[in-house]
Amino acid sequence: MVKRSFVALALMLLLTPVLVRASHSFTDTINTPNFSYQVRFTNDNPYTPPAGAGDDTNYFPTTQAQNLANALNNNNAAAAGNPNGYHTGYTNLGFRTPNFGGTPRQVDVYDCSQHGGCDSGNAPADRINMPATSYISQSEPCLRLVIGHELFHHVQYAYITFNKWSAWGNMP
Repeated sequence: MVKRSFVALALMLLLTPVLVRASHSFTDTINTPNFSYQVRFTNDNPYTPPAGAGDDTNYFPTTQAQNLANALNNNNAAAAGNPNGYHTGYTNLGFRTPNFGGTPRQVDVYDCSQHGGCDSGNAPADRINMPATSYISQSEPCLRLVIGHELFHHVQYAYITFNKWSAWGNMP
């Protein structure tokens, strides 16, 4: 019983910053060709990391945002072991369609430290949050890895609702 309570408490503490909704306005959006993913970001006021005083830490390059969108879904020719994005890859493996509670499926890239934090990325029930400051100059494989991980949480939401995190793995 103590173990179960500890796990529930730990999950609640981990998810607390996730519940804070960003009040950031995004100036740019990339839409995927299928499945209604929207990568929302701000490509204004570029800077070279690390950020200095006065730099806009919400800045995220369009090429990096496109890498995120491509990882979710793209029009490349799919091949065995190389689907045209994680959405197709997961569903081709027999998993349910990622659940965002509707469309569009939003990915918000911004300095989430100003809005409750989002660690290295997180997946609230209705979106994926990605910290611009962490991924502004990361490699495409790194972006693909993180966005794939966060998208899989939405696959999990297709099986159990977001507010039932504390019950995951418990015996009925």
